[in-house]
Formats: sequence, C-alpha cells, structure tokens
Amino acid sequence: MRKIFYLAILGVLAAVAMLATGCSKERVTETPAQAVRLAAALPAALPASLPAATRTSPDGDAWVVGDRIGVSTTGGAQNGVTNKPFAITNPATGALEPVDGVPLYYPQAGTVDFTAIYPWVEGTTESYTVGAASQTDALYARAAGVAASTDAVQLAFRHLMSKITLNVRAGSGVSSSEVAAMIASGVVFNGMPAEATFDLSDGSIASTRFGAFSPLKAASPESGAAATFTTILVPQPDGASGRSVAFTLGGETFSWRIPSSHDFDAGRHYVYPVTVNRSTSPVNPQISVSVGTQTIADWQYFEREGGESELIPSVVVGELIWAGVNVSTPGHFATTPYVYDDQNMYFWEDAATPANGTGTDGSICPAGWRMPTQPECEALMVAATNKGPLDENGTSYTSNPGWVDSEPKGMNVVTPGGTLFFAASGSIYNGSVDDQGAWGTYWTSTIAPVEYETRQCVFSFGDVEVHTWVSSRGDIHRRPIRCVRDR
Repeated sequence: MRKIFYLAILGVLAAVAMLATGCSKERVTETPAQAVRLAAALPAALPASLPAATRTSPDGDAWVVGDRIGVSTTGGAQNGVTNKPFAITNPATGALEPVDGVPLYYPQAGTVDFTAIYPWVEGTTESYTVGAASQTDALYARAAGVAASTDAVQLAFRHLMSKITLNVRAGSGVSSSEVAAMIASGVVFNGMPAEATFDLSDGSIASTRFGAFSPLKAASPESGAAATFTTILVPQPDGASGRSVAFTLGGETFSWRIPSSHDFDAGRHYVYPVTVNRSTSPVNPQISVSVGTQTIADWQYFEREGGESELIPSVVVGELIWAGVNVSTPGHFATTPYVYDDQNMYFWEDAATPANGTGTDGSICPAGWRMPTQPECEALMVAATNKGPLDENGTSYTSNPGWVDSEPKGMNVVTPGGTLFFAASGSIYNGSVDDQGAWGTYWTSTIAPVEYETRQCVFSFGDVEVHTWVSSRGDIHRRPIRCVRDR
C-alpha cells in the first residue's frame, strides 16, 4: 500500500507540472513579442538644418534596392544588436528588411533606442574610415525611446560629410571638347583632410589624414558645363588656409587657391562654376582658372557673395530645385519657412512682371530662381509620398495627410528628395488678411485660360484638401511667392 501511495503522489505532481507547463506556453502565445519595422526616411517637420535621406556614392545620390544600413539597439530590445545589416527594399519609402531574415523584437515593456549608419561595413562595431580618398559618404540616424508599435520606425538620416561639385566650362582660348576630355585624376584637391573616422556610437567625424585626392567625374555634365566633377569632403566648418584645387588641361596645370573663409559644413553641397581660359601669348601661353560664386543645389542652397552668407533649405524634385522658404523683399529669400509673413505678399503682376525683376523669368525671385508654373506645382504633388487620393476630376487631392495643425499651420510636402513646408499664409484681399491658418495659396507663373486675363493659377491647400489647378484674380489678391530653379 505504501508504494501505491507514493506512486499516486508522484502522478499528481506530474499532472500539476504538466498543467503548469501548458499554462506557461499559453501565456506566451497570448502576448507575443512585436517585430520591429524600420524605414530610412525624412522627419515630418524640418528646421533650417535640413536632414537628408539620400546618400552619395559613385552610383548616385538616391537609395537603391539592396543598399545596406547598419542598425544598433540599446535599452531593452529582446534581441539587441550592434551594426546588424538591413537592406533597402523600396527606395521610395525607405523600407528596410534584415539581411539575414531574422527580425528584431520590441521588449515586452519599456522602450528601445535605435541608431543607424550608412554605409554598413561588415565586422565594424565601433568606427571605420570614410572620406574623399575612398569617396565614402557617411549618414547617421537616431530614434530614441521607441515603444512597441506596428508602425515603421522612421530613421531620419543626416549627412555627416560635405560635398563639392565643380562645373567646368571653356573660356577664352579653350574649346569645350578640351574641357570635356579632362579626366578625374586631372583635378586634384590639396591641403584638405582626405580621411576621417566615423564613430558609430554618436555619428561624430574626426579627421585622421590630410593628403591629395581626386573627385569623381560625372558621366553627363551639368547644364552649361563641359565637364562636372564631384567629391565627398570631410567637413571643415571653420575654414582653413593652404587649400587648393589643381586643374590639368592638355599637359598644363593651374591651381586655384580656396579662400580661407570658405567653410564646408556637414550636410551641405557646395557648387562652384569654373571657367578655364588660355592666354593667347605666342611666347608663353598658359591656362588660368576663374571660379565664380559658390552655391549649393541638392542638400541645401548656400550662397556666398561679398562675404555675406545666406542659407536656405531646398529640395530636389525631378529636374527642379524647390526653395524651402518664400520670397521676402524682391530678390531676396525669407529667413525661415515657419512664418505667415503678411508683409511679403504680392499682386500677381507685381511678382511675375515687375519693372526690375531679378529672377530668370523676370520675376521677383532671387537671381538664378524663378516662379514655378502650374504644371510644375502639379508635378510636385505627384512626387509627394504623403498625398491623399485624387477626386473624380483629377485636379484635387481629397485629403491632406501633410497638414500641420500647430502654429504656423501649413502643409509638409514629403518627396523622396526631402520635405518642403508651405505655411498656410492665406492671402490679402481688399487690404485684409484672409484665410490665414486655414488655406495656403501660392502664385504660379501660369495664366489661367478662363474668362479674365487677370485670373492667374495658384497652388492651393487646406487642412482637408489640396488643389493643383486653381485660378484667382491677380489684381485683387496678394499672395506669397515660392521659387524654383532648374538643375
């Protein structure tokens, strides 16, 4: 009897253990860990220091399928990682998937911090070398305190390097074919940092080696140039002396000394127009190089004239560069996009056809810029990744996901090249501000084919819809001006 009693007790204990095990498994099933979704993207609202989601390498500026990004986590991820490779699967949305097919998971409670770097380098856990010598760009993103969600974590990448483009054209005594035949090794940067260390933990860049290096030559030159050369550059935010660029043409070399006041900041793309000339002296014909005003085209617009600096955000959309701020006084940009700016609204004729227009179209846009056409405004919305559906007429978007409902109210137009903010400035009608905070209406250069010659086209948006074809009386409404420039 004693043995039977012992066996009965053991059987009960075994049953209890099995029941407990079964309950434990059931509890795990009820609260599964949430897999992490990631996307390389721009933030919804941008300050003047515009972050960028593009990268720069010998094959271009845009994300391509298969681009690898290193992701690290701290603060509680169930399977925390360091520099785990993720690959771009959709360049338009920046969607990322783990290369090894093994997802990350959120913790059951609390939050997790994400850092991401581009390019991913295998076996790297702390730092690696980037710079002009290898033409390696460096992008960094951080998303802190992220709680479990089914939404993709938006990794807002920013450029850690600077970029220089030289648009070279033929001057006197030099043919365009000679300039077009220049090779990348015939352009040499001297006295500048060639390499730097990229710290994966905080995205800092530290110069490690100075030396000569050559840029990349573009397969097709920019408009107006016979040859275009571009290089990634280790930032030099405080300027420096002893820097130069040597140009070799037909066995002749001439060096241009970079002014010590020219700084090169992270995230800025500096564009120099360069003209190569050859003297006609039969005794000692020599080439010379003249370098024009320094500007920026792709990441931000930067212009330096007379020692003064003007910095505005800008975004590339197709073949256009859209300014990130409005016109203030004729020929000048406003200092920030985040204002209604009642004082700088214009009748259409005063904006598009002033007596002394500075824009390339004769408008009040700054030199080199012009007013957009109605089809170009339409193309901007087609490129937007955050627009609502079109109405049955195909001219209006029936919702506005980009609407910003905090002061100043307005619209974020998110494109693969960046984000543009348009303040809902309204208009001035009969001397009074109208619809401010509810609608934004911006003049285009297009004249509407309707009953009055004074009816012009505007790009119009509100909190519920966006119109890409709207006409208005240009002689009774004053509206803000947003400019574009051709790439």
